[in-house]
Amino acid sequence: MPTPSNFPRLVLLEIGMSQDDIVTLEKNLTEKRSAKEQKDIFRDIFAAKTKVQKGNLERAGEEEGLLHQNSRKPEVEALPEKLLTYSMVKKKKEKKADYFDGPWHGNLF
Repeated sequence: MPTPSNFPRLVLLEIGMSQDDIVTLEKNLTEKRSAKEQKDIFRDIFAAKTKVQKGNLERAGEEEGLLHQNSRKPEVEALPEKLLTYSMVKKKKEKKADYFDGPWHGNLF
């Protein structure tokens, strides 16, 4: 049988629940066994804690917010003077390949 852990209680304490709220939560969870009822209990608790925490939060300013940062800076590379297409590169490779296709002794003199 696994041993119970205090980790869930510590997490609930970190989000701002009091010990009395945690004891009440545990009592409600042991009384109501169905998954739907337990899900509703957690939803209600987290909704209440969110309303309390929402008042403590402020919007981020321009210097600390991500919206106002230029994290995406477009880079436009300079175009080459002569435009090379795929077919041009392919023809050039074929010409080099044709040059070496002859007999090995034909290019000596």
